[in-house]
Amino acid sequence: MVLVKRFKKLFSLTSEYFFSKSICQFFCLVLFCTQAIQAVSAQSQNFNFINYGVKDGLSHGIIDAFCRDKEGFLWIGTYNGLDRFDGTTFKVFHSDYHNPNTLMDNYVHDVCEDHDGNIWCGCEKGVSCYNKSTGKFKNYKLNNPNGFVVNANQVYNILCDRKGTVWCASDAGIFEFDKQRNNFKGYYHSDKDSTSPSSDRVYKNSFIEDPKQDGIWLSGPQGINYLDIKTRKFYSFRNNPQQFPVFFNAKIYPMAFDVQQNLWFATPGKQFLYCYNFSSKTLSSNKIETGKAGNEQLYHLATLFFDSKNNTWFSTWDLKLFYKEKSSAFFKQVNHDNANFNSISSSFVWDIIEDHDGTIWFGSLNGISKLQSSAQNFSLLKPNGSLPANQRFNFINALYQANDTSLWIGTNTGLYAYNLQTGQSKKFNNSLTGKLNYINYIVPFNNTLWLVCTNDVTVFNPGNKKAPTSRDSDPFGSRVSTLRGQYFLRRRSLVS
Repeated sequence: MVLVKRFKKLFSLTSEYFFSKSICQFFCLVLFCTQAIQAVSAQSQNFNFINYGVKDGLSHGIIDAFCRDKEGFLWIGTYNGLDRFDGTTFKVFHSDYHNPNTLMDNYVHDVCEDHDGNIWCGCEKGVSCYNKSTGKFKNYKLNNPNGFVVNANQVYNILCDRKGTVWCASDAGIFEFDKQRNNFKGYYHSDKDSTSPSSDRVYKNSFIEDPKQDGIWLSGPQGINYLDIKTRKFYSFRNNPQQFPVFFNAKIYPMAFDVQQNLWFATPGKQFLYCYNFSSKTLSSNKIETGKAGNEQLYHLATLFFDSKNNTWFSTWDLKLFYKEKSSAFFKQVNHDNANFNSISSSFVWDIIEDHDGTIWFGSLNGISKLQSSAQNFSLLKPNGSLPANQRFNFINALYQANDTSLWIGTNTGLYAYNLQTGQSKKFNNSLTGKLNYINYIVPFNNTLWLVCTNDVTVFNPGNKKAPTSRDSDPFGSRVSTLRGQYFLRRRSLVS
């Protein structure tokens, strides 16, 4: 019942103009189904998704937001906390009202990382900041001068701009984090000030940084606004001295930039996607075509995304997901299929992000779906390339991928860490015993790496980045032996 009320509340804030009570109730009913609705369209789809759900350790099936941090972890905002995914396992952070150092609220609507590596969460009751060094959350409440405090703390959008400032937007204001004062400063609509926001309400998936200029684009019930970060002034249909066609008074969401850095957006109940070209300063309307005769329909978009190939993805409030290749004129529907294990987990998605390697992640009502690029077959990695000549190795004997960016390499000269994003390698020396040499096998165990070497077993803790501790077999009361290529530590629970 709480979840039903939550979605009714959310829809009333963002979609009240087209969602009848019956549709809202139907949508909420879908959330309680053990599987997403199987689409009735017979249109074929050629995507093979890898799906992750509650059974895999995810805290909740409803995914609100993604953030990929500098270390390669995927942070996930859900309806039951903040999750961190290392490519194998999920770590869940929950709210505990008895502990002020925990997450503000378990409804996490958006996530971002600041320049210091802290993880910021836009929650239902305010903003939370997770400090990785301390393992603690710092929570912030937002204000509104007109008394709409509850609405002000319903934070659906949060981002860190290229200068390092954290911004968030809620149902009652746009807020900037003041690092020196350790609080948020609000910007609010004023009828007397045309340079203020045209509305205090900013819709979800409608708060994005400009890819070139120091500014933020946002939209809500009274059109698109542009926040000039240098002057802290808002441009909109109320403040449009150069008469740019992108500013007009209408309900607008969502928004996204394509590869050419054109701004795309939608208005509810239309058959068009709108594109603003910054070079020509022109606004064009692009009809959503499916190629099916008599299939004219109105679209109520919730999510809009352009991948690195400039293909278009969008999800609608009536639980449909569409995809269009850059070279195609028609959108295809991407359906969940109960009979197909590799279909997308749900035909409605809240957020979509893409990794540097072309992998696309979809956050849905039924978990996470991962789509790997069809062109992603083999890549040549050169871990020796960034190393000085005296640190290079000749043979690779063992590999262990800790997450999407960290690859551990066992070689004839020791242990190396390779960053899959930057292409940089680092060699770890054993300053304690000097025995770390020819590594035959890497075994992860209890947050450590057990390195099976030629003459001993070495235990290395990647978390504290300390030098590995090399020990012979006798102090462990164990013997290292091989059997058909596998390594065993007798009388211990570690088995590869």
